[in-house]
Amino acid sequence: MPDPHRIFLKGTDNDFIVFVDEPEMWEKYKKDPSIDLVDFVSVFQVFVTSKGSLGDLDTASEAELANEFGSADVNKAIAHILKNGEDRNTVDVRNKELK
Repeated sequence: MPDPHRIFLKGTDNDFIVFVDEPEMWEKYKKDPSIDLVDFVSVFQVFVTSKGSLGDLDTASEAELANEFGSADVNKAIAHILKNGEDRNTVDVRNKELK
């Protein structure tokens, strides 16, 4: 299985990342948001970094999600990032511990 793609969104104070396993499905989702996220999202977490798409990752807190997306709901934040983010290509997450 290929490495997941990093979907990156530049935020106001932090940058946000969601990982997808199927970039083709992500492209389809942007045109048809009725596609189920479980079909292509790697992990249902939003990661935050202050150093761009290649910086160290931490799990975004509820406060960070609420400040950026107006809600602490992870699923809403993921949907927003998927609709508005950009693919920063593949990243090998298996060799890194994600917090």
